[in-house]
Amino acid sequence: MKAYLDDYRARHKCVNIAVPIDDYKKLVKAARRERMTPARLLLTIGLRDLDKTVYVPAEIKEELGRLGLLIRNVANNINQIAHHTNTVRQAADAKAVFAELAKLERAVRAYCLGRLSKRHDHQVHEP
Repeated sequence: MKAYLDDYRARHKCVNIAVPIDDYKKLVKAARRERMTPARLLLTIGLRDLDKTVYVPAEIKEELGRLGLLIRNVANNINQIAHHTNTVRQAADAKAVFAELAKLERAVRAYCLGRLSKRHDHQVHEP
């Protein structure tokens, strides 16, 4: 057991922080939503920030999954339009198709930025 503890201490460091009670309550609430301990949530978010990556909460991951499904459905519809165009040798209205895709892209972008803004109680700006 001593060898294990020595090895563990050589590879891990303990970091303690004091958090104001109001912040702690917010942290506990967020950790419950993510099904993590408060310490694990802070570590996850902190390391993501250090790595310059984004932490995506479970709730938003699910929503993005549904958006991905919708976008794949749109791609399937575009494939069907292309197939129909090739079959009947009559061109589809490409401008209308691309206008709808541009509208979809704007809607997804607005959703993502708005959702992140709501989640974090501040405005999110695109890079």
